[in-house]
Amino acid sequence: MENKYLGDSFPLDSFPKQISGAIIEYETHKNFDRNPAALSILVCAAAITEMGTYFEINDEEQPPIIWGNIIQSQGSGKSHLLNHYMSFLFRKNAELHQNPETKHTYVTKNTTIEGMLKHHNGNRKGIMMFKDELPSFVKGINNYQSGGAKEEWMSSWNGGDFTITRSESKYFIPEIKPNLFGGSQPEKQHVLFDVESMGDGFANRFLNTTPYDTTPKKKKSRTKAKNLMLFIEKDILEPIWNLEVRTYYASKEADEFWLTWTDKMTEEYGETMFDLYKEKLFSYSIRISGILHLLHIADYKTKNDTYNLPLEIPLHIIKKAIDICKFFMKQYAEMLGSLNTQRFPSIVEKELNMKLPLFQTNYKKLSNSPMKYSEIVNYFIGKPYKVDNIKRQIIDKGILFEKNAKTGLYAKTLSNE
Repeated sequence: MENKYLGDSFPLDSFPKQISGAIIEYETHKNFDRNPAALSILVCAAAITEMGTYFEINDEEQPPIIWGNIIQSQGSGKSHLLNHYMSFLFRKNAELHQNPETKHTYVTKNTTIEGMLKHHNGNRKGIMMFKDELPSFVKGINNYQSGGAKEEWMSSWNGGDFTITRSESKYFIPEIKPNLFGGSQPEKQHVLFDVESMGDGFANRFLNTTPYDTTPKKKKSRTKAKNLMLFIEKDILEPIWNLEVRTYYASKEADEFWLTWTDKMTEEYGETMFDLYKEKLFSYSIRISGILHLLHIADYKTKNDTYNLPLEIPLHIIKKAIDICKFFMKQYAEMLGSLNTQRFPSIVEKELNMKLPLFQTNYKKLSNSPMKYSEIVNYFIGKPYKVDNIKRQIIDKGILFEKNAKTGLYAKTLSNE
């Protein structure tokens, strides 16, 4: 059965050929979808980077911290995929635990904010918390009785030093690096990202990904991908693991290119519901630029089998990182689609997401004053609707506009736009 293109594809050419080749091989023979695979690579590289490492563009520093959310149906093999793409980190964590004196960990499946801070003591790499079901993590922090746990997790996304107090206890860590990675089912996005999380910035801290190809697959076949991953671990991941703490910075031309891109993004998304996510995506563009630079470490291998990775991040890496961020902006829209399907199970919401961000921009510009039917029609013609579907899609569903029975006029109803 031939697989078909069903969604946005992660720009695999942003990765070194060794990694993109392994992803395609796994996808072809093991049915590991490229989108969650690519996000797994980014999170793994962030997790194995030495704590205290920073990446800088235009004088803004960001740590190697990524929060990733794989939006995929139950039983789709997420855990099997991660066992391959995260095997290097899992093995390093197992080696760490062979020492009975070790008091910290690199990987955990469950932790409080205090536990996360405690396990940073003596820790070179920080912690990656993997939750097979991220909604359960959110439920946990929302139910936490000491208060403020959600805000503390949100603050930890920024890295740096961290202090909290609990009654008589005080926790101070000079440097933290909490990566968060897991999965969630499409129908549970409203649990993971409730109304509060969409407004307070919690949801904006996640890179989301949906599958590239969800068509029925062929039976799994033998593959050489495992050998490819062994090469990646030896020539890419192990050298990254051994890098010292450094700050990597963008070249001058890369700085200028990045600024031009941010200006364009601000103009495009400044008046839409994507505005807040755009700001976090700027931070992620810096983080991903640095991580991509590290992933290309094999390009700087010397004849003496050492790695002379420069501190300066070149322009072509910044361009690749921006391509990845464009992909994640589209994936954010996909996540909103899953979210709105649960909150507003209507064709109107589906239509809204298909028309983003243009429809949102025009809808937001409308005042709350009552409007005549003809005024609504005239306003939305070509923005982006045709006249024959305005009544059916925008008015009759009663979600976007509510009709006053006495006056016959319509008023906006969506407060969050």
